[in-house]
Order: sequence, then structure tokens, then C-alpha cells
Amino acid sequence: MTEYFSACQVLHGDLYEFKDAFLADTTQEDIGKFFWVYLNHWLSSLWIVAHAFQHVLKLQDRIINRLIDENFQNLSAYRNVTYHYHRLPNKRIQARARFMASGRLNWAEELHSELERYFREYLAHLAAFYPEDGQEE
Repeated sequence: MTEYFSACQVLHGDLYEFKDAFLADTTQEDIGKFFWVYLNHWLSSLWIVAHAFQHVLKLQDRIINRLIDENFQNLSAYRNVTYHYHRLPNKRIQARARFMASGRLNWAEELHSELERYFREYLAHLAAFYPEDGQEE
């Protein structure tokens, strides 16, 4: 599961890192296209991690499970319009607009941050059980 979250982290990091670089040299239209591409794929990868966390692996973390419950349906709709073809853009535009309403992007940032905390703690626990070669516990 950590490999899925690693991909999610790359998309999230690139979303903000490269956006600032583009501001200097590109038109607003190009920035918008770039931003939406990364945003769409980051949120969709966040859906994969949230879905596996709660519905497949059934992991327990009070904060993460509460966050997932708050907006999972909205995140699902967003992911679906990103990865399922729609001949007309209306459904895609509406789903994205609904998601962006009411601070859901802030919710996604909070969920991402809590997942990052969870996996950092998980990897630290693993490291305690499996110290690197040549190091003593």
C-alpha cells in the first residue's frame, strides 16, 4: 500500500512545486491546464489509497477513517469523472465544481497529511523490527 501512497505523494508534491515554476514563464491558460492535470491525478490517487485503507485492508485510524467518511463519495465522483470517458464535459465540470465547493480541497490536503503521518509511523515501526544490516537494536 505504501507504493500507492508514494505515487500520491509525488503527484501532490509536483502539483505545488511545478505550479510555482510555471507562473513565471507560461500563460494563465497553460497554468490552468497543468494544474488540473496534476490535481485530477493526485485526487484520484488519493481515492485509491483511501479506498484501500478503509474498504479493502480495513485499517483502523480514528482520524483517517473519520476524514474518509466525510467526503469519500465526493472523492469517488471526482475520480470517476477523471478516469471514465464522458462525451460531453458537463458531468465532469459539475463533479469537479461540487468537489471544490465547501473546502473539499482542504479536506483532501488534511487526509493526505494524515495518511502521510500514518505511513511514516508504520515504516518507523517496521524499521524497529527489521533493523538494517550491521546495526544493532
